[in-house]
Amino acid sequence: MGDRHPQASAPRFHLYSVAVAIALSLTVALGLWTKFGYQGWGKTWVNDSSGGILYEIAWILAIGLVWPRLRSRNIALGVFCVTATIEFSQLIPLPKALVSNLIWRLLIGTTFVWWDFPHYAVGCLIGWLILQQLRQRYLSSNATPDRSPDSTDR
Repeated sequence: MGDRHPQASAPRFHLYSVAVAIALSLTVALGLWTKFGYQGWGKTWVNDSSGGILYEIAWILAIGLVWPRLRSRNIALGVFCVTATIEFSQLIPLPKALVSNLIWRLLIGTTFVWWDFPHYAVGCLIGWLILQQLRQRYLSSNATPDRSPDSTDR
C-alpha cells in the first residue's frame, strides 16, 4: 500500500473525493447509456464492447475513492486481474438464478469473449490516467487550484 498523499489537507482531500465521485457517477451513467440507450453508428460495438472499457474505469475510480492511499497503478493492475478472473470464470456454467438477474449480468457478464481483454486493458489505462490526474490535481503536496504538479505515482 503506497501512502502517497499523507499531507493532503482536509479541504483538498474533500475536493479530491468530490471529483472522483463525480467522475465515477458520469462513468456509470455513460456505461448504462452505452448498454441500454445508444442506438447510433456502431451500435453493436457500443452496446456489447465499450462497456468493458467503462467498467474498468468505474472500478478504478471506486477503489481510488474508497482507498485513496493505494497506488493508482496497483489499483489498475488489481482491477485488470480481477476482471480477467471474472472473464475466465464465465467458462464455468453459473447457476440460472445468478445469470438471470440483471445486476449480476452487468457485474460479471454471461459469456467468455477473448475480445473483451483489449477493452479491459484500455479501460485500465484510461482509469489509471484519470485517477492519476485527479490525485495530482488535488492531493499532491504542491497542487494548486491553477496547475497540476508533476507525477510521483507511476
